[in-house]
Amino acid sequence: MRQAHGVELDAEAIAAARRNAELNGLENLTFTDAKAESLVWDTERPDLVIVDPPRSGLHPKVIETLLERRPRTIVYVSCNYDSFVREWLRFGTEYRLADLRALDLFPNSPHVELVAKLTAKTD
Repeated sequence: MRQAHGVELDAEAIAAARRNAELNGLENLTFTDAKAESLVWDTERPDLVIVDPPRSGLHPKVIETLLERRPRTIVYVSCNYDSFVREWLRFGTEYRLADLRALDLFPNSPHVELVAKLTAKTD
């Protein structure tokens, strides 16, 4: 991996990510304490984007930016089936669902965590 950039609204999570990067000797990582929709992308077309939105789903501007930049792979982590399906319908014209896993991280509840791998249909 040449470089990676993390965006997170929680300052404590950013601090933990920086500590983990340092502990693991990773120098090609940067982190920004910001909302994803306010991020100015400095990469024309990233190879991989990982998103883990709140239950309400991705901000419309993030979806728009992803569709414009067309990363080769999007890993979408979702805690809300309804928002995932709604957003998959937006991505489905440009991406194929390469893999989908449901993880029971909340036993004895109706909630599951979905992890989807979306790959661009054409390069």
